[in-house]
Formats: sequence, C-alpha cells, structure tokens
Amino acid sequence: MRVRAGRRTVVAAIAAGAVAVLAAPVAAWAQTAPLSPEEKANIQTISSFIDAWNAKDAAKVMSFFAADARFAVGDVGKTPAFKRPDFAGLIQGAQSIKMTITPGTTWARGPIVTHERVDDIVLGPKSKIAGKYVAVFALKEGKIVDFTDYILENDSSPEFR
Repeated sequence: MRVRAGRRTVVAAIAAGAVAVLAAPVAAWAQTAPLSPEEKANIQTISSFIDAWNAKDAAKVMSFFAADARFAVGDVGKTPAFKRPDFAGLIQGAQSIKMTITPGTTWARGPIVTHERVDDIVLGPKSKIAGKYVAVFALKEGKIVDFTDYILENDSSPEFR
C-alpha cells in the first residue's frame, strides 16, 4: 500500500520540526562545540573554586581571585554594584557550607564561565545564606577577575535578603 502525503501535511510536518528545533534550549546546542583548552582550564578553575568553598578553605578560595577582582550579587535584570571580594571572614565564621553546581548547567566561552548553583551556608542557628544562583565568572590568566551571582531563589535569613 502506498501512502501519499498532501502538500499541507508535508508543510505542516516541516513547520512542526522547525518549531521543535527552535524551541530547544539554546544552551543544549550552544555548548556542543568542542571546548578549547582555555575553556576546559577555566571550567576546572571554577570547579576547584567551589570545592575550596565546600572545604571551608578561606585562603584557597581567596587565591582564585586576581589582585583587581570584583564581586557582585543581585537580582536578575538589575545591574549589581561591584566590590572587592572578601570572603575569608564569612567562610571562617560559617558553621557549614554546601555549594552544589546544578549538573548540566556549566557553560564556557573563552574567558567566561557560567553555571547554576544552589548554596546553603549556615552561619548560626537562625542565620543562613541560601538559595539558587546563576553565576557568571570572567577569568584572565587562570584567575577570577569578575564574579557575579544572580539570585534566582532567595532562601536566606532576612538580614541577607
């Protein structure tokens, strides 16, 4: 039995396929290009940076920053104010730190690395910094020069909101 598809059926099938391709998340196909050695090294640097946070190693965390590094945290859609990163006191005073990069969210292009992350930093019985963030890092010569955290969900204590 031979089935013949009408012109409308063929056009509708092509249109449906095009919509499916265009609707796919950009990140899913954007990172399919092979990573350069620089991009691989930058991703490893950020992974090691997060590992140092989780180990509560303040000196190591701070060693990832360039001398002129900047840090900012803010809401998506708003330009945050940058300042010199100084996390040593926060790390040393924390009861516990757990930063978890969401699998499949790390992306790199040249000196830029991004990821989605969930943080749970307990500072005391009723004090914590917690939530979901999208982090954007700019690196130069293996050091972080800009680090911006954009808040997606904020579960922090009121003093940190």
